[in-house]
Amino acid sequence: MMWKIYSVDKSIALTRQAGQSDALELRWLLRQTRLQLRPIWEHFAKFRAVHTSELHMPGEFLPDASIVLTLGMAFEKNPEDFWDYAAHLAENSVVGVGFGTGMVFPEVPPHLIDACHHHGIALFEVPRSTAFLSITSLVSEEFARRARRQRDQAARTQAALDQAAVTHGLSGLMARLAEALDADLAVVDDDARIYAQVGERALNQARRYLSRGHGSSGLGPGNLIQQMMSTGKRFHILSICSARVLSESDRLLVKHAAGLADILLRRADDPESLGAQLRSHALALHLGRDQHSEVIAHILQEVVDAEGRVRPMVVHADQPATMRRAKRFLEAALRREERLSTTLTLDDTTFMALFRGARTPTEMATLMSSLQSRLRLCVGSALRLSELTAPTVDDLALLCRAQQLGQWCTQADSGQVWLRTPAVAEILDQRAHVTWDRLVQVDKEQGSHFCETIAAWARAGTNLRSAAEALGVHRHTMRNRMAKIAEICEIDLHDPLVIAELLLVVASRQTPRSIPSG
Repeated sequence: MMWKIYSVDKSIALTRQAGQSDALELRWLLRQTRLQLRPIWEHFAKFRAVHTSELHMPGEFLPDASIVLTLGMAFEKNPEDFWDYAAHLAENSVVGVGFGTGMVFPEVPPHLIDACHHHGIALFEVPRSTAFLSITSLVSEEFARRARRQRDQAARTQAALDQAAVTHGLSGLMARLAEALDADLAVVDDDARIYAQVGERALNQARRYLSRGHGSSGLGPGNLIQQMMSTGKRFHILSICSARVLSESDRLLVKHAAGLADILLRRADDPESLGAQLRSHALALHLGRDQHSEVIAHILQEVVDAEGRVRPMVVHADQPATMRRAKRFLEAALRREERLSTTLTLDDTTFMALFRGARTPTEMATLMSSLQSRLRLCVGSALRLSELTAPTVDDLALLCRAQQLGQWCTQADSGQVWLRTPAVAEILDQRAHVTWDRLVQVDKEQGSHFCETIAAWARAGTNLRSAAEALGVHRHTMRNRMAKIAEICEIDLHDPLVIAELLLVVASRQTPRSIPSG
């Protein structure tokens, strides 16, 4: 049979819409001769996914810019329904249909050809000799190949930025970035003082951004304002005006360069000058010349994050010598990261360390990993410096001392401390023996994931859908696992009292955490 090949220029709009770097051209797919695909209705769209589906209306399960592979099984008796089918696919941003012939239909139905033509959806025939799996596999391989190539290119460019930063400082770094992005750029602070500049457009954009109160609306696809690290109320921005649309990899490159620029700007602060300022502030405090809160905020401005927050961590040891060693160990670890150390001794066996609020509890606990067996840790919530009060520190210290050696907790765990009191723990251990412990045994014997499942279920507030998403499994799988858990533990998961009891058992098993290894 001779196929009539259609083409259309109005599909350029679709191409632009799907023109991100994570999309493949339909032309590329049709040029893969080993697949023996025959174009029927072709336009220049790009696609991001290929899915096989025999559903009558599959749109809700498809991401934007998809290609659907189908045998048309749902339309065997009513091929005229292909018109509504194509309309449905167009509404769900499907860009193409691959129709398999030789199984249900001997050739591509004319109804489908007309419908795809009308709704602007690409159409090609997949001969019986070509398995749908070979198409999806080839597409996956190409996506992976392009991703590797993009990562390799990004790594080379990042290495060039690193070398420029080391060799030529901030000005060399920005010159290399401007070349990579074909852009004008500028680094300025919150007072619009210039630290580096290539061209004029980016500087003008930065000044407009600051004058509008940091509003970034109205920026074009090639323009970007990258907020850099703040120090108290002081901050820097990296303004970029490129001649091309910035891709996701371009934006990642900008973030990398901004991080390097942050390091260079922070190194520019003369340590002797900083020491002189600190001594000046100490003298002013001694003489009562300055407000305490203002001086303290200035001294600690290097510790706060971009939102002006800090995060405290209390460390406790059984012996004073161990505490002193832990304090020296932490200070050395922070020096290796070229970060300032801010610690306070609370008593002979306890000290507090202050971190930027953006630091995660796990990152902070990991710093002490080499001494994990001799310490207790408690990591507080991110809060503003003015919210860090003596009662807050006392609460953290109390919670810290309640931990076992080698364990750590967060301030959010404070509501679970009572679960570890002897009387409550004894009761929960009895219930765990016929519930949790059974699941542990079954998991060991069968390689199942019942403990992981019930823990996710508990953390999701018994919501099956949320728990399934957290585990990365289908909700039907989650439902089947919970039914098996109920059978193993001989409990009724529809009974509110049983659910409440089980949640406490899971919480009591999940609360302790070992200090993570580095």
